[in-house]
Amino acid sequence: MWLAEYAHPETRRRNRAQLAGLVTGRDVTTISPGEVVQWCVGPPGRANNTVRNTAASVRMFWAWCVARDLGMADIDAVLARLRRSYPALYGRAQGVNPARWLSSEEVSRLLNACQDGTWMGSRDQLIVRWGLLGLRLSDLTSIIRKATLERSVACRIAAEKPS
Repeated sequence: MWLAEYAHPETRRRNRAQLAGLVTGRDVTTISPGEVVQWCVGPPGRANNTVRNTAASVRMFWAWCVARDLGMADIDAVLARLRRSYPALYGRAQGVNPARWLSSEEVSRLLNACQDGTWMGSRDQLIVRWGLLGLRLSDLTSIIRKATLERSVACRIAAEKPS
């Protein structure tokens, strides 16, 4: 089966899930390009990136079938037209809760609020700056946890040192 060619289990799972509705229990040679497009587009309101990801899975499967001469028509042109009709969108543009960016004034106010002359304020400002650079919350908490662990180990070693 074509999924065996993918080493990562998540890739196999995603491609299997995306193609199940199109090919399960059917002779794939009878699927028309129009059916493929309708299936990729799905119900009204489907997000652009979902349509594009579904089309990419179909394209990989279809190329595999064509390479093995399974009697299927080449649909690359149809899928290319579909991809042009559904441009890639970034920054949760179609999300239920779209992304929100801070204005320059809001960034200044946030950073100024951290400048209280204490180490904690400096720490907070550093974390805010990392967040503004695009680090995810999970990355930030991992960095903080690791720094805290290293500091506690260093303190323990220093306390255990003979005088």
